Amino acid sequence: MRISIEQRLRRPRWLAFAVPVGSVVVAFLVAALVLVVTGHNPLSTYRELFQAGFIQQGSLDQTLTVATPLAFTGLAAAAAFRMKLYNIGAEGQMYMGAIVGAGAGLFFGGGGGPSPLSAPWSSAAA
Repeated sequence: MRISIEQRLRRPRWLAFAVPVGSVVVAFLVAALVLVVTGHNPLSTYRELFQAGFIQQGSLDQTLTVATPLAFTGLAAAAAFRMKLYNIGAEGQMYMGAIVGAGAGLFFGGGGGPSPLSAPWSSAAA
């Protein structure tokens, strides 16, 4: 018996939906298994995670604040991968961009108070 891997000429439409949904379901199931093995209730843990990330006062703002740089870092890596380039330093680049952007905002922003120039200089430097 010989097994060969061949690229499909046509991809079924349902596959574009099923793969991401299936990945999330499998991730939740594996995490639930780890939680059960460590003696935690998966349903209460998932409920607390959802409430802490989306329902409690100010949590959605905090979630979006933390997720935005990670989303942009992922988009930057995705653009490089689409060009057949491999970028293995995206996290370091994100941190360096944050440090340089904050430094430029402080340096060009004036005497420590709010300045209309701090945001453009910070964005241009990052």
